[in-house]
Amino acid sequence: MNNQNDECDLLNGSPDPTWDYYLLWCQLQRIKAQIDMASIVIGQVECMNAATDSELKRLLFKPYEGLDSILDQLRSDGDEIA
Repeated sequence: MNNQNDECDLLNGSPDPTWDYYLLWCQLQRIKAQIDMASIVIGQVECMNAATDSELKRLLFKPYEGLDSILDQLRSDGDEIA
């Protein structure tokens, strides 16, 4: 297995690695975990502030890039995305 698979196997509910969408599923699980972390951060702050905004930007930039990359890959595969 490649390194991506090894990381993904640490996640609960990991599907069969031979599944066609396995690597995509792993990528989405990592992205979801990053977004969940941002949700936790805002859940701990009562009022909006610049420090929290900066932290959210930092936490959400990576999943944003990941989703953008996934969408680009799907578009290049010739799939229509609504």
